[in-house]
Amino acid sequence: MAFPKLDENSIKAALAGISELNFIASGGFKGVYRACINGNIEALKLVMVPETQSADEEAVIARDELIARVKREIQIIQKCKSPAIVKLGSMQPAMANIEGKDFIIYSEEFLEGDNLWVILRNPKTAPPAEAELKLLTATLLTAIKELWEYRIIHRDIKPCNVIKTNDSSRQFVLLDLGIAFSRMDTPLTHGWTPATFRYFAPEMANPSFRESLDYRADLYTTALTVYEYAAKTHPLAKDFEDPMMTVTRAVKEIPKSLKALRPDLSKDFCDLIDTLLNKVPALRPGNLQMLMKRTGGLI
Repeated sequence: MAFPKLDENSIKAALAGISELNFIASGGFKGVYRACINGNIEALKLVMVPETQSADEEAVIARDELIARVKREIQIIQKCKSPAIVKLGSMQPAMANIEGKDFIIYSEEFLEGDNLWVILRNPKTAPPAEAELKLLTATLLTAIKELWEYRIIHRDIKPCNVIKTNDSSRQFVLLDLGIAFSRMDTPLTHGWTPATFRYFAPEMANPSFRESLDYRADLYTTALTVYEYAAKTHPLAKDFEDPMMTVTRAVKEIPKSLKALRPDLSKDFCDLIDTLLNKVPALRPGNLQMLMKRTGGLI
């Protein structure tokens, strides 16, 4: 079910304190708006809660899982202090009915800038220099480290979930923990694996991945993101192909070295990205402190 096109006046009527509202994007059940909330510009997030009949057990389970995921995402963001991870805004989570549909509504900080997907798909944008790529890598490693302190795996690191901001002191920020996986809490998924198949760690193709999944899955998707941002092409996926073909490549195909597409980059940096793309988690460099040193960053 796609996120509905809502009349902005209907949203304003349902929520107090909103004086401006502009649609940004939607995906799945979620819509995001640039909103002025009590005088401050924030990102307003609406998550549509699907209607269910009490007799439809599967639909009720799916609805409850969606609500639990939103609550978990908010709890994770509340815990995290690193500037590498998006912060919550002033609007506390609440239920609202808009145009006859139920939504969970809350806000996050609004970050001026574009996500990496928009940037890399712009043919007029020059490929980023190595210093910028190292900063991006270090930022994502910092986010991964903090999440793993709570035994959380982001599970959806990808270009459209990373904002390049207009703030030089906080150039990259990781967004969207909607499908984050917790090693400590009760699993939320019933019968399916939420994922973006274009950015899919190979180990997640194993039906029993929950038993061993750890932060190294995020290292893999970080490498995918950095590679694609650097080369303006995905190392494995092809546009408009069947998602299962993409997953098959993630599991079996060895990508070209980043150095082949960006010969101007240093061998050490390209080797780092290449090794993080190893199909076997245990063969990816897992010492975050050492990884940060190789990118010139600090944890």
